Amino acid sequence: MVNDPPIPAFLWAQEVGHVLAGRARRLLLQFGVLFCTILLLLWVSVFLYGSFYYSYMPTVSHLSPVHFHYRTDCDSSTALLCSFPVANVSLAKNGRDRVLMYGQPYRVTLELEMPESPVNQDLGMFLVTVSCYTRGGRIISTSSRSVMLHYRSQLLQMLDTLVFSSLLLFGFAEQKQLLEVEVYSDYRENSYVPTTGAVIEIHSKRIQLYGAYLRIHAHFTGLRYLLYNFPMTCAFVGVASNFTFLSVIVLFSYMQWVWGGIWPQHRFSLQVNIRQRDSSRQGTQHRTSRHQPGQESTQQSDVTEDGESPEDRPGTEGKRSEEEKPPRQPLNGEEEQEREASDDSMLGSFYLLWLVAMTTSLVSKAQILTPQDYEEEDDEAVTTPSVAVPCDYDRCRHLQVPCKELQKVGPVACLCPGLSREDEQPDPPRLGEVQIVAEEGCVLVHWCAPFSPVNHYWLLLWESNGVPQKSGPLNATVRRAELKGLKPGGTYVLCVVAANEAGESHVPEADVENWADPSFGPCGKLIMPPRPLTLVYAAMGVGTALALLSCAALVWHFCLREQCGCPRR
Repeated sequence: MVNDPPIPAFLWAQEVGHVLAGRARRLLLQFGVLFCTILLLLWVSVFLYGSFYYSYMPTVSHLSPVHFHYRTDCDSSTALLCSFPVANVSLAKNGRDRVLMYGQPYRVTLELEMPESPVNQDLGMFLVTVSCYTRGGRIISTSSRSVMLHYRSQLLQMLDTLVFSSLLLFGFAEQKQLLEVEVYSDYRENSYVPTTGAVIEIHSKRIQLYGAYLRIHAHFTGLRYLLYNFPMTCAFVGVASNFTFLSVIVLFSYMQWVWGGIWPQHRFSLQVNIRQRDSSRQGTQHRTSRHQPGQESTQQSDVTEDGESPEDRPGTEGKRSEEEKPPRQPLNGEEEQEREASDDSMLGSFYLLWLVAMTTSLVSKAQILTPQDYEEEDDEAVTTPSVAVPCDYDRCRHLQVPCKELQKVGPVACLCPGLSREDEQPDPPRLGEVQIVAEEGCVLVHWCAPFSPVNHYWLLLWESNGVPQKSGPLNATVRRAELKGLKPGGTYVLCVVAANEAGESHVPEADVENWADPSFGPCGKLIMPPRPLTLVYAAMGVGTALALLSCAALVWHFCLREQCGCPRR
């Protein structure tokens, strides 16, 4: 039919489709965020490793041409030069960036390209001197080495010419020798006296050269040796280490952001804490399950900064029985530590008075018994009088049912502790333990009821002699509340006020700065500790330090190393 209701299976399929589509979108979004985060961490890891490698590794090898010059003002008819060949080589790139890095050992060699001419063969040994100088031309190191051509006999030269004649004719080969003179085997740069250049002098006036080169090769040890000889392995290990470190920081930051508040909420709010152990909840439900209809039951209150309580539902007058109270989840997954404080001395005194009263009530007056009285006594059934016991009432217990309600439970009315009259103002309650949760900016307040009839409670809070903030009314059964939104490092005065139809309990004047905290009373001084350094702040600090370190390394490399006497690449 046209007006038939939809098939339940079709509705179920639609619902399942909507749920699966929502989950798929959420899963896709999560994977997208995860992929972007991993990509960003990978890029930062590569950037950090590249910055470190670029700043830490010096120039591996530097080759500079050597151009000799000599005097020409002498007699040119002779084959001798007018002076020894001398060359000045600058150890800087582009005239500004120095080649040598301080602390790094270098191998310095001079390569001489000499023809196998009769003049060079008859030259024999000659001396090569290299003098390194710093700013101002001051010589800081000098090294001299003796050199000569490798000996080749006439027969060997003839055979070599015959074999390579074709290459020699077309210019692919030359009859020359390349002499490599090791000037320094372990030259180390001094950062306080940097080397700016070298003067090379050949002590021979008859030498013939094609060209000369000064080669400086770094001799790596330790970490630089690994970075130079195993670049791919070191790059993988370095990037992986950076990625792991940054991933741990991001993971801890995410966990802190999900499980705990990061930014403090500077807003005063009050929330009644009705958490208790299962045994206490079951005991309370068992005691209140026997109440007659129409009796008052405790009310769960949640109040905020403005002091307004939730609106009561029509017909219920805002009161619910203990069975209808939903259990509240523990804060941050932690089990509440139930600490119940009781006034044993006062209860013991009332118990002693009760024993005295029971003893005096059982004592009968002395009478003369007749035989008829004995017969009547024998006929009567022996009955055991019902003995009254103290009520299970603790004025410090959270969600404690009023003692008047407990007296209505059971065949015999239990005994309640003595209370003041209802037409009198209540005595001040006693402030108990105050548990501070600095990470969340909240406190758990516990108090004990006075020996007076109480309809509801108030909480007052002062901060630095400011205007007191007053909470909404709390149910008479409540003994614990939670204050949220307190400022880290703030100083407060907290007071608990009891109220009934006759008025409110007395509250002393609160002076936050000159407050003397008494051992017992309705008020107490509260000092919030500073917010501890969380992992989020640590991650931010480490990330900022890494960024500043990278920027400083780049600035050092491009701008400041020349002034401090350190070479560049």
